[in-house]
Order: sequence, then structure tokens, then C-alpha cells
Amino acid sequence: VLEQTLERLGADDVEVRQHASTAEPGDAILAVAAEVRADLIVVGNKGMHRRVLGSTPNTVSHRATCDVLIVQTG
Repeated sequence: VLEQTLERLGADDVEVRQHASTAEPGDAILAVAAEVRADLIVVGNKGMHRRVLGSTPNTVSHRATCDVLIVQTG
């Protein structure tokens, strides 16, 4: 699945790297963001109900040390 996603996202002028983890998704995203010193994390809103975030976007938005963009994913 990761390889197929990389192929879809890749472009000549965009660097795409994969990071697989067995940690909880929010924790894994935050760990990778810290490792690569990310300026921005983009996370989907999947799991949102009414104005309440799902656990992954909620964790990321509250604990990230950089900017977070939550996008509509469904």
C-alpha cells in the first residue's frame, strides 16, 4: 500500500519518503515530524463527528510543535 501511494504522490520536483511504524498513528506522525524537523503536518479529518476531531487529528493538533493543517478527507 505504501509503495502504491508513493507512486501516486511522486513527482519530479517533490521528494516523497515513507515511514512505517507500529505506534499509534498520532504518535507515529509526531515522531516522524520531529525526526525530519517538519514545518507543517497535514492530516486528514477522518473520524471527525460534528465538530469533534477523531483521535489521530486530535492528538496531532494538540501535541505538534509545528503548524498543522487538517484537511477534509471524506
